[in-house]
Amino acid sequence: MNWGQGVPLQKKIISMAENKDYQVLELVVSVLQESIADSKVQKESENTSVLKDGNDFIRLEQEFDGDTAVILITDKKDIIYSEDLLETLLRIQKNEAPASFIINGLNVEAELVLYAVRDHFDEASSSYEFVRAVERKVQEMKIRLKFGDHLFEVVVVNGVDRISVSPIFDKPLDAAVQSAIEADAVRVQAGINKQFKGK
Repeated sequence: MNWGQGVPLQKKIISMAENKDYQVLELVVSVLQESIADSKVQKESENTSVLKDGNDFIRLEQEFDGDTAVILITDKKDIIYSEDLLETLLRIQKNEAPASFIINGLNVEAELVLYAVRDHFDEASSSYEFVRAVERKVQEMKIRLKFGDHLFEVVVVNGVDRISVSPIFDKPLDAAVQSAIEADAVRVQAGINKQFKGK
């Protein structure tokens, strides 16, 4: 991301002091707007803004968990991912603002894990095809994949120290196919833990 444009991040935080309850929301909206060309912001209320990108949109709503701001982000077209902004949001969350970002039901690190799991399965074999995310629960997700013509699901849990990647099968597959998927899941789990947990 080009952080050189506009007002420096720390100055933005200070300049929002007059509305400090919602400064994190304003900061995130500002960063996204600067990063997504030709996007427009529509402020629906003090705690809700919509960032419009052509016919698509990102909705941001701020709530509070005690003193911590929680930014609930609805991004049905995965604009944040396609614009390579997930790591930017993670950096803001870790270094710039006392906040928690929840994107389409997952926290920002788990959202990164979701896409990394997809990439690792793609690298394991060109036979894998991502179908959709079935469930998203902050740190846990269930995704549906195809291996050739075989449908199955993978449960991914982003734990504090370890990420688990577990395939589940609605019905038994051919023994060789199921074994291949299970072996690939073990490799994906190892690769994901090395990437995100350093283990």
